[in-house]
Amino acid sequence: QAPQVISLSTDDTLVSKVSFLRDAFGLEEGSDLRKVIVGMPTLLLCSVEKNLSPKADFLLQHFNGDQMEIRQAVLTLPTLLGYSLDKRIRPRMARLLDIGAEPIKITVGITMTDENFDIWLENKRNRIKNNGHLSTRKRRSKNTEHMINSSSIVQSDSGSRPPLSGRIMHWKRS
Repeated sequence: QAPQVISLSTDDTLVSKVSFLRDAFGLEEGSDLRKVIVGMPTLLLCSVEKNLSPKADFLLQHFNGDQMEIRQAVLTLPTLLGYSLDKRIRPRMARLLDIGAEPIKITVGITMTDENFDIWLENKRNRIKNNGHLSTRKRRSKNTEHMINSSSIVQSDSGSRPPLSGRIMHWKRS
């Protein structure tokens, strides 16, 4: 994925970048570092001073200094550190925090297109507003309404249709 990494000087450049990743994001030697570097090998090409350090400072500030949560975010999505701080991370984090979402949700929202992020963020806003539940009105799509209204719904023992409560319905094949 990143053949340029092979040409890095192991004495200063590579060792200092790996040490920075370990210390700044609370990564453990071995499996944590391996997962991040394998997940985003081009991190070893990034400047610590101009790229990685500002991202670490930003995340530390917005995760309220919770190094374990930052570690979890980086382990969940090593590519998070490859996004532009000013063009992608900062604007998406601001929008997440504006609706009251947890900062860790950046690992979900950062990878989406702008259009999908807007839709996801609106659904997230509605869940937060409704104590973790989407309103039934927002949850159903046109296809869901069609399936619910079709005759393929399994009849209950009493012969009537099951109540539509927004819950998962179990389908049986005939």
